[in-house]
Amino acid sequence: MKKNLVMVFVLFICVPFLSGKIKDECKSELEAFFTEGKFLVLKIDGIPTMLQKMPGNLGSKTFCEVKVGTDGEWKLKSILGDASDSSNVLSKGDILVLTSIDFNKESFEIRTRTDKALAYNVRGRTTLMGSTKSSGTGIHANKFFFKIDPDWDCADIKTAVEKYFTVYSTREEITQAKEIKIGMTIKEVAGVLGEPLKKADMGEGKLIYKYEDTIVTFKEGKVINIEFK
Repeated sequence: MKKNLVMVFVLFICVPFLSGKIKDECKSELEAFFTEGKFLVLKIDGIPTMLQKMPGNLGSKTFCEVKVGTDGEWKLKSILGDASDSSNVLSKGDILVLTSIDFNKESFEIRTRTDKALAYNVRGRTTLMGSTKSSGTGIHANKFFFKIDPDWDCADIKTAVEKYFTVYSTREEITQAKEIKIGMTIKEVAGVLGEPLKKADMGEGKLIYKYEDTIVTFKEGKVINIEFK
């Protein structure tokens, strides 16, 4: 009886801590995949971002903490509450540089910085050091938190990230991925440019897709002409 009570106690203590835990071999695989310096291209719009170095040269990095909800919404947590210290939000197609990945009991965290300096405007707030500098440009940084399902393996975690980002090893890969060429299929073009603003069926297997600055003509489902406005 005493032995059974001990077993129940051990299970009661340990199981909650094991729930959702990623295996060490899976962590190694993910750390090798999400290495520092890789590029993440955003697939969605409207993500708040925070200046990496606060106005007033406080000298410490700050992050905008973004929880990725199962409903696809970005839930912001930062030292400024529900506000960002930037006048910008990140948009679809923006490039982030991966700085690190970290694993917690029930979530994993990806840290990034913007590929280029962005404008910021802190709307006259005074920093902890008393500076009232309110605008300029600088590198921004975010932490993205993904909740881990207990049944996920490494592939599932990659899929969760790739729902929001496309991962590239080099800038050249990003450039190549944005190219459209004669002979590409409708699906391949849509994968690069997204859905067109307008479509026109010209008959006899000919389609025209109109984008903001590009017109693509298809014949029998393949690109035969590309025009840039």
